[in-house]
Amino acid sequence: MVVGTGMIVFGGIIIVGLIVVGAIIGAVVVLSRKDK
Repeated sequence: MVVGTGMIVFGGIIIVGLIVVGAIIGAVVVLSRKDK
């Protein structure tokens, strides 16, 4: 079950990474809208 655990950890890292990237993109969009 080491492979299964590795997949879960890897998947969690990907999910967290997507959330962080999404938050950064969202912040940039909001800031760009405020400037205009």
